[in-house]
Amino acid sequence: MNDDISIIWGRVEQLFKHKYQTMYWIEVYNDRFDDTYNFFFYAKEKFGRQRSIPLHTVKDYHLEHLEGIIDELKKRTQLTIKFGGFDKLYWPKSQKLIQRKASEVE
Repeated sequence: MNDDISIIWGRVEQLFKHKYQTMYWIEVYNDRFDDTYNFFFYAKEKFGRQRSIPLHTVKDYHLEHLEGIIDELKKRTQLTIKFGGFDKLYWPKSQKLIQRKASEVE
């Protein structure tokens, strides 16, 4: 897990520019076909295009592992973290629903 966190966090630090009137967030997608979790960094300037930049693919396909990564990311950043492909799944430790509503892609 530490390797995944260091890779994701290192790339987020490089991409996060603190630009005026720019929204930033992280999205995590559950790839059920490849049994991986994919992390993306999004940036959207006012009146500009939305950019999606791949951060990392986590190959340890266990929700316990992903929950640890998300908890650590929440400690390090205040960026919004959105989820896709986690319909009707709950976090193992906190027993909270992961994704409240279906994403636009689903």
